[in-house]
Amino acid sequence: MAFVAGTAAGPIAAGALAQYAPAPAVLPYLFHLALLAEGARRVSGLSAAAPHTHRWRPACPRVPAGLRSRFATAAATGFLAWTAAGLFLAVIPAALSRAAGIDDLAVTGGVVGAVLVCSVPAQPVVARLGAPLAQAVGLGALTGALAVLAVTGGRSL
Repeated sequence: MAFVAGTAAGPIAAGALAQYAPAPAVLPYLFHLALLAEGARRVSGLSAAAPHTHRWRPACPRVPAGLRSRFATAAATGFLAWTAAGLFLAVIPAALSRAAGIDDLAVTGGVVGAVLVCSVPAQPVVARLGAPLAQAVGLGALTGALAVLAVTGGRSL
C-alpha cells in the first residue's frame, strides 16, 4: 500500500508544483532530487548486514512444483494490472489535453494519481476476499474496462 500511495503522490505533487510553483520546468526535479538525497542519507545510516560465513554463488530462480500454478496466476495478474495502469498513466495526460482541453497540470497530475490512489483502499479488500476471488474480480473488471476502451477507440474519457 505504501509503494502505491508513494507512486500516486509523484504525479499529484509534480502536477501541483509544475502548475502553481515558480520555475515549473525545474522545481519538480529539484524536489525529486531532494527526496532522493534524503533517502540516500537515511539508507547510509543503516547498519551493515552481518558478514556471510560462506561464499555466495548465484542460483537459478526456482518455484516449487506445488506453487507453480499459483505463482503463474499471481505473476500474470500483476503483469496485466501494471500494464493497464502503465497504459493509463502514459496516455491520460495527452487525452486530457486533446479530448477535454484540460491544460492544468495539477488537474492532470490529480487524475493520473487517482488511478493509483484508488488501488490503495482496494488492497485490504483482497485479503478479505481471498486471492483467487480477488484476482477473478479484478481481471474481470480490467477486461471490461479494456473492452470499453476498445469499443470507444479511446475517444471517450
